[in-house]
Order: sequence, then structure tokens, then C-alpha cells
Amino acid sequence: ASKSYVSNVFNALVLLATFLWCSKWRAGEAHDCSSRSGALEALRRGWARVKPHVSSRRFLRCESDYALKPQDCCESFRADMQAFEESLTQLSFQQTCSVLTKSTAKIHRRNILSAMGWLKEFGANYGAEFEMQLKALVPNPEAEGAQVAFSFLSWLRNDRSCSPKTEMFVLNTFKRLAKYLYKSEQPASGRSRPSEKHFGHLGVMRELQALEHQVSHRAKSAKPSSDINRKWLDWPFFLEAVERLRAECRPLTSQGKKRAPGAIAKSWQRYLLCKMMSVIPDRQRTFRELEMGRTFVQVPMSQFDRTFALEAAEMEAAGVKCEEIWAIKHSSEDYKTGSTYGERPLLPLGPGLSREVDEFVGKWRVHLCKGNHQFLFCRKDGFPLAERDIWFLLTQAMRRVAGKAVNPHLVRDMVVTHVRSQDVSYKQLESLALYMGHSVKQQQSTYDKRSKAQKVSPAVSLLNTIASSASSTSGARM
Repeated sequence: ASKSYVSNVFNALVLLATFLWCSKWRAGEAHDCSSRSGALEALRRGWARVKPHVSSRRFLRCESDYALKPQDCCESFRADMQAFEESLTQLSFQQTCSVLTKSTAKIHRRNILSAMGWLKEFGANYGAEFEMQLKALVPNPEAEGAQVAFSFLSWLRNDRSCSPKTEMFVLNTFKRLAKYLYKSEQPASGRSRPSEKHFGHLGVMRELQALEHQVSHRAKSAKPSSDINRKWLDWPFFLEAVERLRAECRPLTSQGKKRAPGAIAKSWQRYLLCKMMSVIPDRQRTFRELEMGRTFVQVPMSQFDRTFALEAAEMEAAGVKCEEIWAIKHSSEDYKTGSTYGERPLLPLGPGLSREVDEFVGKWRVHLCKGNHQFLFCRKDGFPLAERDIWFLLTQAMRRVAGKAVNPHLVRDMVVTHVRSQDVSYKQLESLALYMGHSVKQQQSTYDKRSKAQKVSPAVSLLNTIASSASSTSGARM
């Protein structure tokens, strides 16, 4: 039986047992409550093990069932792929594309394997021939070279119901591949900055850019691929959920039994990850790559006296003196938009949260970390977190304590939406945008998820106030 079917069976048993036993207990007929509650708890644990979480379904979809498998690739194709990935992640002479991180290069690799798998299995239906080489995807630099990309995108949209956002990612891969394959075709101009204009004379690039414009236009009016209400938490409720996770870090169970050190360490890591996201709503990469001594450093409290003066005074009144706090330190290579904004200002944690980090590092992290590394957060096997691990930790924690599958990127949407719904100045919005590593324009267009009714509400209130004021003035004159 499938995992989904087994999950449905467990769910039905839990509901049936709850109905039968709880109704008898209310009628005074239950005599063996402890055994029944234990059985019900066992059913719930079984259901939790097999039910497919939103986050697990997301990552199961990452590997396309039609994609070309690495073991099916010949040696020459593997060598070509390796050279292409190196061109994405390493600076080279006369390079016209920005250097990418290894995680972003993996996305392009996955897109190419998916396109090659589609070409092998379905390409003949679209008049495309399959060859085990990268040029099979972009056969020539002329306009006809974009035919494979056009057919693949059409198939993704019509047969796989992919969103315009997915199409944009795939198109970006084709553009990168075309630049790599036909970089010798660009006019000799010495070392140049990343720009599309250096390939504007190529017919294939003009066609891909035209496709990109069409997809971008559709993306603006496209409906979300999933119901955001199932994941969304208003910011105050998210902060309350984080505090519930803090309560789970206690050393004793609800029955008064001692918890294992490893279990306590996991609770601390889960809480600190969510708490730091609530204080510094940055991209998940930031927290995945927190490395003590490099991107996560201790700085004198005196640098932020005015920022944390009240919290520091409260701690000193309680007998806790704070001289250093933790802060995130990013160079231009350590975050997504670093090439645009350069080195970031320090992103500090407050004195209270810094003391909690000290407790985790000094007492609990040793029960998680097994590898020889300085990354703050670790996986179950002791190695640094991967993207899917951050997703699992946050999504499952929020589902459990708040009933919503909040994901790491949605945290940024939630805080921006909350702030922009308040009476804040443009200066504060600009400061928040810089703090989060993007522009005010992107803050407004990408992260602000208010409905149109919510956005025009201040204007409605303003006009009503003006109208009421005018009516009062007119009445007084009469």
C-alpha cells in the first residue's frame, strides 16, 4: 500500500478511537483510561510517522520522474556538465555572467538533466532529436536554436501544469547554457561586466529573451500554485508560536521524567532557528551557513548600546551582565544580493537571545555536532544543515504548534506584510529593505502580500476623514 493510503487508515483509526473512547469517558463508562489514552497516543505516533508532510512532498517533487539519471550519462556528457558547472561557479576571463553559488548551480544542473530526460523520452514528438551532449538542448546560435526550449516549456505548462515561476527558472538555465556554448561568438571586447547585450546579436538569445518576456507577463497575473492561507500566520501569532517552542526546551517531560540530552539539544536548535528568523527575517541560506568565527561572530555590546539599551538594563537589574552579543556578519559573497549591495552591516541578536545562544553552544550543541566544523546548526548525523533540513525544521515545528505549514521564505513575506500594514514611515521601510537585503521596490512587489482591499483601506479612511471634516465645518458655518 502507498504511504498516503496508510496515512489515511491511521487517520481514520485515530478519529474513530477518539470518538468512541471520549464519548464513553464523558458518559462515565470508561474504567481503563490510562491504557486507552496510551493506545490513542500510539495511534497518533504511527500516523505522524507515515503522513506525508507538505515539506516532504515538496522535496519529493524536486527530482523529476522523467529526468535523465546520472548513471545513464556517458563520460563525455559528465565531463561537459562538470565544465558547465565550473563556468557557473568560478570566475573566468571574458566572463559575461555573474558567478553563482554551488547550490544555485545545482538547480541549473537539475534543470538540464530534466530537459535531457524530456528530450530523450518525448523529443521525437516535437521534432527534436536526442543526443547525449549539451548542444542537443541549444543546437545552434541562430533563432532555431531556441526550438527545444520552446517545446520543453510548452510541455511543462500543458502536460505538467508547471507555474510561470518554474518556467522562468528553466528559461534562465537555457540562457546560461546558450551563453556557455556560444561564448566564442560574442564580439571581442576584453573583460566585461555581466550583461545580456554581449549576446544580443545571437538569434537564439533574442528568442529566449522574447520567451522570458512572455512568461514574465503571465507570471504577474498567475494564481499561486498553492493556497497561501494554509501556510500563513499573522506576524504576532508567529511570534507567539516561537515562544511555545521555547517552552519545549525544558529538561523534563510533561510527566516529570528527564529528557535525553540529544532531545533537549534538538528542541534548543529548533527554537533558536525560529527565534533568529523572527529577529532577523533573512533567507534560509543565512541560517544554514552560520559559521562561528566567520559569519556568526561575537561583538561588544557597546556597539549597539542605543538599540538594546532597555533589554540590557532589564538584564542587569536581574543580575545578568552582558558585555558581548552575537551578530551575523556577511561579506558580498555570503548572501544572494551581495553583488548589488556589497558587504552588509552587522545583523545583531539581542542580549537575551545571545545568552540563549551561549547556552546552546556551551551545553547542548555538543550532543548534535559530530563533524569537525563550526556551523551553528547541525543535522541528525552531525553535519551542517542542508536546504531541505531548514525547511523541515521550520515547517514541521509550525504545523505542530500553530497548525500552519510556514516555510522559511514565507517568514519574510509575513514580516513585510505586517510592517507595511502599520503606520510606518518611508524611512523605516527603506531601512527594513536594506536590512533584509533587497530594494523597497522588491519589498513592495514581491514580499507585500496584502490584498488590494487592505492596500486601499488607508485611502478609504483618509477620504472619509476629509469628508467628515468638511461636513462638520459646513455645519458649523450654517
